[in-house]
Amino acid sequence: MEQSGPTDAQGRPIATEAVQIQVLQQTQDLENELVRERNELMKNLAADFSSVHELFSDVAQMVDEQQGDIDKIETNVGSAGEKVSEGRVELKRAEELQNAARFKLCIICIIVTILLATLFIVLLIMSAAFLLVLYSQLAPIINPILQRISDRIDELIPQR
Repeated sequence: MEQSGPTDAQGRPIATEAVQIQVLQQTQDLENELVRERNELMKNLAADFSSVHELFSDVAQMVDEQQGDIDKIETNVGSAGEKVSEGRVELKRAEELQNAARFKLCIICIIVTILLATLFIVLLIMSAAFLLVLYSQLAPIINPILQRISDRIDELIPQR
């Protein structure tokens, strides 16, 4: 195989100056393209980092804003637990007071019943005594009247 054009001492073709310039230009264009791509990637990476930073800032702001609400909820939960305990104590005390009141009401009802029964018995005795006194006063008057009525009934009803 024969080669055309100039060759060096070892028989390799010697590149002409135009070819060398062209190769250098292509190499430089390629390097420039790689630098542009790298710069574009760096810009995209910086934009992505900026977005991530903004996202974390937003999340931190939301956490700060909601921390007060979380603290209030925590306080309210603790307070609710205390109130429930206090409520249980109050309910127990109310139950005891209600039982004591119910017992007192039963005692009062028993006492009132005894007093009413005693009053009834006293009134009954007094009524009986009054009727005895009244009968003893009216007996001389009523007995002759009753005797006459009895006699009259005997006259009207024939005996068998």
